[in-house]
Amino acid sequence: MNSQERATKPWHRTKTGRVFLICLSMLGVAGISFLALSGYYVWKIQHGGASELAKTFQNATTFTFAPGLGQHTGEHPPVDTFVRKENPRLGSADAPIVITMFIDFECPYSQDAYPIMNSVIDEYGGALQIVFKQFPLQTIHPHSTDAALASMCANEQGKFWEYYQLAFEKKLLTADALRSYATELHLNISKFDQCIQSQKYIASIEQDLQDGLTLGVQGTPTYFANDTKIEGVFDKETWKRIILSTLNT
Repeated sequence: MNSQERATKPWHRTKTGRVFLICLSMLGVAGISFLALSGYYVWKIQHGGASELAKTFQNATTFTFAPGLGQHTGEHPPVDTFVRKENPRLGSADAPIVITMFIDFECPYSQDAYPIMNSVIDEYGGALQIVFKQFPLQTIHPHSTDAALASMCANEQGKFWEYYQLAFEKKLLTADALRSYATELHLNISKFDQCIQSQKYIASIEQDLQDGLTLGVQGTPTYFANDTKIEGVFDKETWKRIILSTLNT
């Protein structure tokens, strides 16, 4: 090939041109894949496929799995039958979506999920009622039951959600810390101490644990959006999809 032929060689047949075309093809494939996945989620939301979409939101890596809780079959009784009068609630009883949370105060993933759930409640609170269920994984989180008990003693004085907030934001769960939160919230400390010492709400906590086992809860954090099960920590956009799909069912 002479110098004139090399000078007039088409750009796409040059080495640089071939590399460019290969990169462009790879970007095209990635773009098509992204659009297809996005379209799938949109279709699921628009057609109310909450039960199918829920499979995407289970067994997340950001999830404390507790061995020995049994094998979950994927089927469970209606979640609302396990909402008891002592379970703390936030929001309207007429809300179309009830998010039932099974939470361990010492679980690092429950702690990671805390600010995300707060943001979800702030944005979609009018459509939500939040129900809190205790699920302390005592064998791996030694302070979890004490924290659950303290939060229920705060609930007795009408300050559960404020106590929950302090515990998750300060993340200290020693006996002194748990008592200091009660002091900070201006609870009746004598009544709080008596509640702790008598372990007044241990039976209620154990009932929440049993409810979770019946519902197939295998660790924390676990949520039920009505009857759609969600395991682990997900961002706000994912929660938006969950809420929209639940509203469409």
